[in-house]
Parts: sequence; structure tokens; C-alpha cells
Amino acid sequence: EGRDFDATLDTHQIVQVDRAVAWNPTITGAKSENTFIIKEKGREMITIISGWPIIKVEIDGEIIERPDMLKKD
Repeated sequence: EGRDFDATLDTHQIVQVDRAVAWNPTITGAKSENTFIIKEKGREMITIISGWPIIKVEIDGEIIERPDMLKKD
């Protein structure tokens, strides 16, 4: 078994505290990726880029920040 696994509602793998994980949802023609450090209570996103647009999504009362599309004028 490799180090990667698909995270789904049925996933039973446990990610240990202080481990890095890359979250990269992908759809046809687009991909987004962030890296997080797993903490005792939550996670810390470490791939924040100053000035990059973000979107905030609320899931079960928690605000999740994700990178938005960069638009050039």
C-alpha cells in the first residue's frame, strides 16, 4: 500500500498529528492544491500566498479557505 489514499466519506485512514498532507481536488481541466500540517485540533494551511485571491466556503459551520482563480487584467 502506498502513502497516498483517496479521502472520501468512507475513508478510515488516520493521519497522524504533525504530518503534512496535500489536498488536491481535481475536476476535468482544473486542479487546485494546498498543503496542510495536521494539528491536535485541526489543521494549518502552509501554502498561503500573499496577494493570491481566496474564496471562503462554509461547511458544517466551519469556514474553509481555498485559492480562487487568478484573473489578469
